[in-house]
Amino acid sequence: MKIDLTTRAGIDRNRLLAFVQRRIGLALRRYRELIRAVEVRLQDVNGPRRGVDVDCLLAVHLQGMRPLYVRQSAIDPRSAVTQAAHRMDRVVARSLSRRGWLIPHRAG
Repeated sequence: MKIDLTTRAGIDRNRLLAFVQRRIGLALRRYRELIRAVEVRLQDVNGPRRGVDVDCLLAVHLQGMRPLYVRQSAIDPRSAVTQAAHRMDRVVARSLSRRGWLIPHRAG
């Protein structure tokens, strides 16, 4: 599964790349044969001020379907990615279910 990470406004891409690949890979592993690409965009919305200010946009491109999108805000990049990955798991499952595709069971 190809995962593309883009960061903006003060978020260090190199420090997060391995974490993002692992977290997205684990959350979406049961769909890996259907996924063409995953795009992750992280942005620090309000700079150095405190608060919930990291925005994560997660796009999953499935074979034969339009991309699916999830946007999640959190206090830090890792939390935003983790929450977006969990939400995307449910979005993909629901989308495939509506189309009558068999959905692999979750491992674990």
